[in-house]
Amino acid sequence: MKPFKWLINKITRTLEPDLQGAVVGDVAELKIPDRQAACELLGLVLRRQAPQWKTWQPWLALVGIVGPIGVLLSQISIVVVSDFSRQVLAYWKYGVPYSSGLTKAQEIETLVCVSLAVFCWSWVGGFVLGALSGDTLLLNGTLFCLVWFCLCGPLELLIYLARLLLNALHLGPIRALPHNLIEFVLFVVLPLMLETILFLLPALAGIQQARSGRTLGLGRTILLASAVATLTGLVTWSGGWQQIALQKWSEGKWNPGGPPWEKRLVPLLVVSWPVVYLLAMLCLRHRADKNKPIIT
Repeated sequence: MKPFKWLINKITRTLEPDLQGAVVGDVAELKIPDRQAACELLGLVLRRQAPQWKTWQPWLALVGIVGPIGVLLSQISIVVVSDFSRQVLAYWKYGVPYSSGLTKAQEIETLVCVSLAVFCWSWVGGFVLGALSGDTLLLNGTLFCLVWFCLCGPLELLIYLARLLLNALHLGPIRALPHNLIEFVLFVVLPLMLETILFLLPALAGIQQARSGRTLGLGRTILLASAVATLTGLVTWSGGWQQIALQKWSEGKWNPGGPPWEKRLVPLLVVSWPVVYLLAMLCLRHRADKNKPIIT
């Protein structure tokens, strides 16, 4: 399928079902070029979404989720994936694990806790983004994915492919390709796959569930909030292990510094606020149902 055909199909799906057939028919009847049709359909969608921005929900999704949560989750997932790639590289090159001063149990606990936390934060952020955006999800969702594209792997993948091509042309493909290919897999392909699994896919799953009109209910919301709170606490706690390990390794002669637990907690609270929003909405619905008059 041609790129503009695919774009026209995706834009058309954002319209109301009864309007989709009319739009497709008009485009086919007028024989508008694909590029022009895509631009005009995009303008139509944006004009129809303009009244939605008069409410506060889309702005909260844009300012509260797309911006800070998208950036912070990208940075956290990059750190997690970089640590994992460093371990893989050390095993592949030297046959030994990369020593960071932590015990094997601490390394595994840190990796598992942070990975689960990023997965939960991403899903909740995506769910609240889909619930708040309404008909403006096309713009907010696109910006959210664009943050991931620019800060995580895809943009780096394109840059690295360009560097790989230039190095192959300069050094000769036979000399440059084997070494660069292994480096490319370890530092670009593997991190991109992990960042997609930890961040992008859970966020898209949350958006899809919110758009389908499904609600979590009391039990699931409380369970989700408990999981997020527990993982946030564990990530904050384990974040100080590296500093303690380096102080112990140097017998107290080297203090690498690092932020205290209060400062480590602040960005984690920022990415956790969507679950607080879910709890608040649940309390408001419960209060509204409780105050609703009973008809006899």
